Amino acid sequence: MKTYTKRIGKSKNNILLEVTTWDGKYPVLVTTPKYPTSNQREETIDFILHELDDHDGYNEYLNLLTGEENE
Repeated sequence: MKTYTKRIGKSKNNILLEVTTWDGKYPVLVTTPKYPTSNQREETIDFILHELDDHDGYNEYLNLLTGEENE
């Protein structure tokens, strides 16, 4: 099965999210900065929620951001 990828930004410090397409059939690997700008954060959220409709992936993303910010 093919894994699709979406890269947001060009940071070397990234968060990797393993999510699925809106129908749950295909895996998608989203690479986004650990310390995103507000635009990168919005782009990531828009992609996960609007393109993929993956609310579990959105929750995972927020948890990873919170975890990184608390270190």
